[in-house]
Amino acid sequence: MHAEMRKQRASARLGTLLGEDEYGERKDICYIFYQHSDHALIVKAASRITADDLIDETDIYVVNKDFNWTYVKTYETEWCGPYFSRKSGRL
Repeated sequence: MHAEMRKQRASARLGTLLGEDEYGERKDICYIFYQHSDHALIVKAASRITADDLIDETDIYVVNKDFNWTYVKTYETEWCGPYFSRKSGRL
């Protein structure tokens, strides 16, 4: 898949997840952390965050409070990513 298309899809998913999902569930709380940091941010108004807010960030992870999905933007954004993954419940 073309890299730009992957970026657009992952960005769209982040915006949808941080707002309302298809069931109308609000995504009000998420965690943001960086690969090379011992600190994490708890964002209580997460529905306002978009992928554009993270445009200058690298090696950043965004997860919902239950860790059901993860949005990752690596330092390799020119070649691949950002990435999005949803917990499937299957082992």
